[in-house]
Formats: sequence, C-alpha cells, structure tokens
Amino acid sequence: MDYKTAAADARKWLHFDWEETYIARTPFPNDIVLFDRGEITYCIDCRFEPDMRLIAGKEFVPILPEQIKKEGRLVVAFGFSRPVTAKHPSSSGTGMRGFIGRTEKYLGADYDKGHFIGHKLGGDLNWNLFPQLREINRGRSTAGKQFVQMERFCRDNPGTFFFSRPLYSDFTSRPNALEFGILKKNLSFWVAIFPNVINTK
Repeated sequence: MDYKTAAADARKWLHFDWEETYIARTPFPNDIVLFDRGEITYCIDCRFEPDMRLIAGKEFVPILPEQIKKEGRLVVAFGFSRPVTAKHPSSSGTGMRGFIGRTEKYLGADYDKGHFIGHKLGGDLNWNLFPQLREINRGRSTAGKQFVQMERFCRDNPGTFFFSRPLYSDFTSRPNALEFGILKKNLSFWVAIFPNVINTK
C-alpha cells in the first residue's frame, strides 16, 4: 500500500475508534459532529450538560460556567498538513482574545492559548483553541522540544497525515494531556503524549 492510500484510509476510518473511546469515557449524552476546514477535519462533542440542581426553577437565565457539568469540546482533529503563508494571528487579536480573554489574566503565566492544529499546519481558531502549557507550546522543556519537532516535521512535509487528540480527566474542555501522532512515509505512526498540567512534584 502506498502512502497516499494509507493516509486516505486513516482519515476515513480512524475517527470512529477515537469517537468510540471518547464516548466510553464520557458518562453523559454526546452530540458528536464532524466538519472540515481546508485539509483538517474537526470532530466535536457539541453537547454540554448543565447542573440542573443549580438552575432549577430559574427559567430563561444565562447558564454560568460553574453551572455546567460537561462542556462542549474537541474529540480529535486530523488531516493533512499544508503550508500556510498567512500571518499567524496575534494573541491580542479579536479571535484569540475572544477565547477566554487576556491570556495571563485568565490562564496564568504557565499557559498559552494553544492550537490543537498549529496555524502553520492549516489550523484555524474557534474549536481549535485550548489552554496549553507554555513549556510545551514553546518548546521549553524536553517534551516541549519533541512537540515542536513533530509540528516542524508536519510543516516541512506537506501532505503528511497527522492528528491531535486531547485527553480529558474531567468533563471540562481543558485536557490534561495531548496525544499527537504522525503517519510516516514507512506507514508507521510516530505518536507521543504531552502533558498539559503543571507538574508540582
């Protein structure tokens, strides 16, 4: 099997396994949808679950973050890398700032507004944004250097099939780890899991 065929099969079928694993680990109803943006497919769980104990008897009122038991969130993003010549969006721009607010004010000094799929690989904003450990996103730790290396591999090899899968330990949209994988030319997967919580030990 050649690379193009193997990559097309991976894009067509792998998301079913990822969805099945996600559903098994999420004891709430799900509303999973897929949509394409360029060469990237985003698999999203759109459904959130309010805590009815906190909003009982309160009709037509805004649901606050602390009243949500499960947030809508990304299940996995995958597709083919492509070169992007457009300027990277500024973290102070409208789209980036609209995600949560000013980075350090809301996320602290240890986190960036990261992308599940890097901008230079064809990723965009919206569901693609998440709070990511700064040392990983900027390649400042050993694991971070590997993360940057894998992103660079995808960028330097347009048409590479790759995926980014958040791993959750609760029911928020903030993952505690990120699994990143690349289908290499020899048809083997290069996969690594990167932490997304501060190591306090």
